[in-house]
Amino acid sequence: MRHTRRAVVASAFGLLSGCAVSGGFGATSPTGTRTGTSGTGPTEPTPSPTPGPVDSGRTIPPVSHPGTRAPPLPAGPLPGVENPVLTPDDVTDFGDVTLVADPFLFVEDGEWHLFFEVYNEDRDPDAVIGHARSSEGRDWEYTGVVLEKDAHTSFPLVWKWEGEYYMCPPTGRNVELWRARSFPDDWELLGNLLEAEYYPHDPVIFRYEGRWWLFTDRGNDAVMAFHSEDLESTGWKPHAGNPVVTDRLKGARHAGRPVVVGDRPYLFRMDLRDEYGDKVRGYEVTELTTTTYADRELPESPVLSESGVGWNAEAMHHFDHWWDGDGWLCAVDGERGGSPEGRYAIGLYYVPADASPRQSSLPADRSRTAAYYTFDGHDGVAVDQRGNRRPGVVFDAEAGSVDGVPGRTFAEGTSRVVFPYTYVSTLDGDAFSLVTYVRPAVRSRKRTLLEYGKHDGETNLRVERNGNASWTVTAAGRDDDVSFTAEGGPDDATLVQVALTYVRGSGFGFHTNGVERGRGGDPGSVVEYNDYLVLGADRRGESPWTGWIGPFGVHDAALTGPELDAMDAELRAG
Repeated sequence: MRHTRRAVVASAFGLLSGCAVSGGFGATSPTGTRTGTSGTGPTEPTPSPTPGPVDSGRTIPPVSHPGTRAPPLPAGPLPGVENPVLTPDDVTDFGDVTLVADPFLFVEDGEWHLFFEVYNEDRDPDAVIGHARSSEGRDWEYTGVVLEKDAHTSFPLVWKWEGEYYMCPPTGRNVELWRARSFPDDWELLGNLLEAEYYPHDPVIFRYEGRWWLFTDRGNDAVMAFHSEDLESTGWKPHAGNPVVTDRLKGARHAGRPVVVGDRPYLFRMDLRDEYGDKVRGYEVTELTTTTYADRELPESPVLSESGVGWNAEAMHHFDHWWDGDGWLCAVDGERGGSPEGRYAIGLYYVPADASPRQSSLPADRSRTAAYYTFDGHDGVAVDQRGNRRPGVVFDAEAGSVDGVPGRTFAEGTSRVVFPYTYVSTLDGDAFSLVTYVRPAVRSRKRTLLEYGKHDGETNLRVERNGNASWTVTAAGRDDDVSFTAEGGPDDATLVQVALTYVRGSGFGFHTNGVERGRGGDPGSVVEYNDYLVLGADRRGESPWTGWIGPFGVHDAALTGPELDAMDAELRAG
């Protein structure tokens, strides 16, 4: 991790593509330890068809997870854990630590390990690798610095292969391979896997179809791939198509451990278009040979995004995952914002084994429904019942029903649901509707029901409930700014259907319980390329909703009063 905030500037070395390679590590290593060359190694371990925890054996994690284990998506805050679980204040042996970041999990025989970057801007070197341990992966105890080089080091990807423990933290223009003399706190440098003419940020290594693969980036927007039959070798060969991806600032620099599920690798990469570490996006590798490469961004992407408030208010830039037998426990990091350096900290997310939609029908025309959420799934995730695999991330909003309708209760503070998507095909279309159900708890002052925009950008769309029970809609579009007030609906004690509709050239309509209460003009498109939607709060938590919010839908049409009534009747009928 390099700590350049608010802007990403490609290094001048990013224009170069050279990489020096040589033989193996048979010569004396820089630590004076002589190591051998292991050849192609044994036959690939066969993954167990039963999805038990991955914490034993000579190879951890397994080369491939069985296809019955879906990729680690979608992820939300781990229930029952208060994030962050590790902060700079927990580090006791590296001075005044500015941040902890780049967390990687490793589990063996029931003992959980966490390796991560420790950064102190006043030290030289300014970054080292720290370690923490846990008996169950929830509560962590810091144990100390386990690797300190002569230069900045970070991104400590750790794995076990045929009984040996490895780590590949980069230094400058080199990708180094380290091996444990005594796991987890004594490591020796074997040598450089790559010696590049550019900075190979955040390298990741995984095994796929009998070959080792190393992926890194060049200049933050190009993906570079290398391969070798032997892990302990400096003879890694560049991919014939390098760079295999170009001009993709939204998804080139890596952001966590790759995973192979079934026969497909999945890679996680930072979105750097707005600022360093803004989001993490997921990619499925659809073709990988020594001469070909293709990938596609996953429908769930971005995997991680800023929350707007709290410990991860401004950025999330790392995603590491571990199968625990019931789902994927994920180590993530986040930036609170402010100084010094944003105070990055480490948190825990979780992906349940079954995060699939829970109902077969929707209370609206499926062909005109882009996304639909009932909030009755995993505590930290709102599953898209439409089946488009675009989850919402739930923060501090407890599940509860009103009149038999499932929803979430939003309390004063950090309660919110973040949908980290632009919904561009819908919200940039000729017509759309946003429909939800509410029961407010407080009438005394203005509360935000939903907001669409970016943390450090403009508010492009906002729906607020005023203290006198009226509603205000504001929109900043490409052509104009629009603001209008709508009459209040039924009494607060009842369940209220709230709908905002839009038709290009005509503008907005605001409805409660199927009745239009107010209208506003057409501002033009409200979509910006990296916007996201927050339900139950504004982006920065200045006027959060208090009360209950139920099912939420994004629809590809301006629904009429009779259509809203029909939707309501079907929903209440269960």
